[in-house]
Amino acid sequence: PTVSILMTVYNGGKFLKQAINSLLAQSFTDFELIIIENGSYDSSRETIRSFDDPRFRVFEFDKNIGRTSALIMAFQKARGKLVAVQDADDIALPQKLEYQVCYLEEHPDVVLLGTQLDFIDENGKIVGVFETPYTSKEAYQTLAYTNIIAHSSAIYRRDQAIKAGGYSEKYVFAQDFGLWIQLAKLGNIAVLPKNLTQIRQHGGSLTD
Repeated sequence: PTVSILMTVYNGGKFLKQAINSLLAQSFTDFELIIIENGSYDSSRETIRSFDDPRFRVFEFDKNIGRTSALIMAFQKARGKLVAVQDADDIALPQKLEYQVCYLEEHPDVVLLGTQLDFIDENGKIVGVFETPYTSKEAYQTLAYTNIIAHSSAIYRRDQAIKAGGYSEKYVFAQDFGLWIQLAKLGNIAVLPKNLTQIRQHGGSLTD
């Protein structure tokens, strides 16, 4: 596969199916989806098992191993030259991967690419928009003080991420930001000026 998509799931609830379906609706289809089912006690496991797609690689845990450990494991399993992330409650719009893969092919200097995004509520209604700087220089400068690339919007080069040390065990939260800082030392970062990702805002927004 060209792209490995990482998804860690812990009690994904009613949003998990929508998140997975948004990947199945992608116009770019050469991907694998690596799902770490992280000891959920809701219906997440049954939801995942209800999909029958040869691109899915599912690893189930009876006990929660923590978000960081799950991410590290998913990253280690990745086989694609590019790695994307999809949180279990977020949505990737249909052309997200296609636009990102094309951009990275045309810009070999870019190691990390995000998108602009919409914030949605529990019903999928847009409640806010996050427009970030999207020239490489602006993105790099802004990254110095805030994370401008939401995890679910990101795609990065696997070989460079390995060089950067991957996800660090020392971070319980902001594992993505830690990796972005290291990637930014190895090449350019950019943000596509298109809203291609929808980030869910609700009571239990952190899926681990």
